[in-house]
Amino acid sequence: MGPLYEVEYLRDETLTTTAVGDVCAHYFDAAGRPAAEKYDSRLVAIDRDGLRRASLTIGMAGGREKVAGIVGATRAGLIDSLVTDEETANMCIRMVEAA
Repeated sequence: MGPLYEVEYLRDETLTTTAVGDVCAHYFDAAGRPAAEKYDSRLVAIDRDGLRRASLTIGMAGGREKVAGIVGATRAGLIDSLVTDEETANMCIRMVEAA
């Protein structure tokens, strides 16, 4: 997950049980639903709606451990383009098709 989680700034049951990733510290679950909205008011970052309104939002991620986060970010509308490797892209496709 994101750097705020990794440095233990955010240690929350919600994050550890439901969050699969974040974009600009906006955490979400695999379905794209917000996972830690209570922290959003403290962020100094673009908000979720701002990300959704942007003409282009590019995510960069790769590897098996990032697949749920990539799919969740796409479902949340936080990214609309992705830079990744072929193996990760195929895993993302399989996850979406299995749903």
